[in-house]
Amino acid sequence: MKNSSMGCVRLMVETNKPYLGMVLIQLIYAGMALLSKLAVTKGMNPYVFVVYRQALATLALSPFAFFLERELPAKLSCKLLFKIFLVSSGITVSLNTYYLALNYVTATLLVASSNVIPALTFLFAVLLRIERVKMSKRHGRAKVIGSAVALGGAILYMYVKGPPMFSATHTQISNPNAKGDSIKGCLIMLGSNISFALYLVAQTGSWGNNGSAD
Repeated sequence: MKNSSMGCVRLMVETNKPYLGMVLIQLIYAGMALLSKLAVTKGMNPYVFVVYRQALATLALSPFAFFLERELPAKLSCKLLFKIFLVSSGITVSLNTYYLALNYVTATLLVASSNVIPALTFLFAVLLRIERVKMSKRHGRAKVIGSAVALGGAILYMYVKGPPMFSATHTQISNPNAKGDSIKGCLIMLGSNISFALYLVAQTGSWGNNGSAD
């Protein structure tokens, strides 16, 4: 009986592994936003924070790239390097504006605003004719409705404010910085989300040839 239950649990985890991975990533993003807000509130320069984050990511991922992908046939051509530069420019702008926005808005609002990224990505993909909208198909209608719900929910969250969850003595992290401006922060967040959406769209055409040289 116990072995049967463990087998069912293992099968359920294996079947839903992609969804569990997405939930885990969202939890990590939420924790990262809170820790980032704490660092910026304590005086960390947003641009220096981005440098530290990217340097740590490079150190953590370099061994995997070296040992797991060094046998791949892709050649590091000038064309591929230029594509990498263009794609990395989008994520660089997104990260810098993301942490800059933390000076003006709460971490909760910043994370909630990221819900517009799928909608913006879908919009840019349609405008660039990478994605096609087929309203006659069920999946086409689902994409449009899902994008509209994500965009509407993020906008609603930006304008609706509820009562404070804690007293004034415990809201240093949850309240916007006194020197900030919420409107300015929202505009910076929008720029960050647009940059990240363009970064995702740019990857679609950048790796189509697997980095092979012409």
